[in-house]
Amino acid sequence: MKIRFFFCFLMIVMLVASIPAIAEEDLLWSNFNNDPVKNTPDHYPVFSRKENDTPVLLTRIRTFHWNNGNGAEPGMICIREGNTKNELQCMQAVGRSAYGVPNVYWEVLTDFVMEPGHSYGFRDSDFDSWSHNEASSGFGMIELYGENPAPVSYAASASKIGGSSVPSVLSVGQTFKMGRYEQDNNLNNGPEPIEWQVLTIKNDQALVISRYGLEVITHKTMTESTTWDTSSYRAWLNGDFYNSSFSDAEKSRVLMVTNENMSNPVTGIKGGNRTQDRIFLLAVDEAEYYFRTKEDRKTGPTAYANANSITLYHKTGTSTWMLRTPGFNAGLKTLVYGDGTVDYYGSPCDAIEGCEKTFFLLRPAFWLRIYDTPVPTAKPKNCYKVTYTGNNCLAKVPTDNKCYQLGDLVTILFEPVEYMQGLIFNGWDMDGDNVADFGYNYPTFAMPNRDVVLKAVCYQQYQDHGYSQYGVPQQYYDPHQYYNPYNDPTLNNDYYDPNTGWWYAPDYSGVG
Repeated sequence: MKIRFFFCFLMIVMLVASIPAIAEEDLLWSNFNNDPVKNTPDHYPVFSRKENDTPVLLTRIRTFHWNNGNGAEPGMICIREGNTKNELQCMQAVGRSAYGVPNVYWEVLTDFVMEPGHSYGFRDSDFDSWSHNEASSGFGMIELYGENPAPVSYAASASKIGGSSVPSVLSVGQTFKMGRYEQDNNLNNGPEPIEWQVLTIKNDQALVISRYGLEVITHKTMTESTTWDTSSYRAWLNGDFYNSSFSDAEKSRVLMVTNENMSNPVTGIKGGNRTQDRIFLLAVDEAEYYFRTKEDRKTGPTAYANANSITLYHKTGTSTWMLRTPGFNAGLKTLVYGDGTVDYYGSPCDAIEGCEKTFFLLRPAFWLRIYDTPVPTAKPKNCYKVTYTGNNCLAKVPTDNKCYQLGDLVTILFEPVEYMQGLIFNGWDMDGDNVADFGYNYPTFAMPNRDVVLKAVCYQQYQDHGYSQYGVPQQYYDPHQYYNPYNDPTLNNDYYDPNTGWWYAPDYSGVG
């Protein structure tokens, strides 16, 4: 579809359809639960669709990173083909706060269609901080939101024919082919492979731009009073162009990135809100930085783009292509002229043809994931133990054979215990000061990064010798003494009567 006809229609559709789409979003699948969690799951979660199911439109993915109350810096969330390493789509997540902790939730927005009879796995780039527990069956905790069934327009375009020739090693300036778009203007032979040029490489990612102008946009559409974040051509690039040009396998290599959309450095016009884009136009500073010379910036249209324009705006030979940074105002956009000159103000209409017949080229750009990301190897889990000791207070104590990790929630064990005669069990001491830190009132604690020894703490059981009330001997506890060895009855001048099994204390309490 020609862009000059497409944009007006697209803006109407966006205004009518965008709000209901949010309201229709449902929770499709979740293994979230309220049980205590730990890091480093045993498995990636997998969502399967039966043969007789309907296509499902996945619109949002959320993963959980409690990470011992620290959250985690958002990374990538990828959709895989079942349990394989074949990644169909990868997206940069944004962090959401919860329980007063930032970046506990990672979220991405998508428009991925899950088809019947297929399984889809989900990979989170920070495997070591991804939360899981027994209730999630050891799978990383994840929520999937979307529409079931998928809208007909999405379901019909779910499967794409494609194929890329991305080399395993790339260098700046190199070109390669990936995706398809109509270019030779022969609609009978189908779309042709798109040629991309590498602008820069960072780690396993490369910034690439189409070698030629693939589409055209009218001067009138370009000067719509809007910035990049709300523009119709941004919607087209990230919608129809992205979905029709790339196969699912190729989409997995087109990264979702955050563009800051800085102000024009010369005119000071604001660039608009930051955006998350798969496909975008270069900013004016990027065009100058990545193309160091005028000659490097020159490009021309494909036969299809040329045929779809009435007058391509030229300046000394080649055609002008548009950037996303605003120029003299929010409507005028910065440009790269045909001679390679960068225009920070934005061009007027063609003097002869006028605004309706003046066209500029669009050169889509995106960040490419160069390599397949391997499955992260789970680090060996630290195994910390909890040991209970009687401390001459309990004759028998519980045994805990579990393996704990840092931050795991430990539930105190109380049975089986066997009490020593004349003593009352008060709780468990963890720091060695003979004061009960954990008991019936405080039955849990978070596991530190070490083994823990819990020692029993007891009060002595006393009866005030010779004192009774209503004929009943009165018992009381010595609040000043937590531990008196069973074999030392002379401590504090206390007296032990082996016939009754009671400890007797001097009358220092004022009773008797």
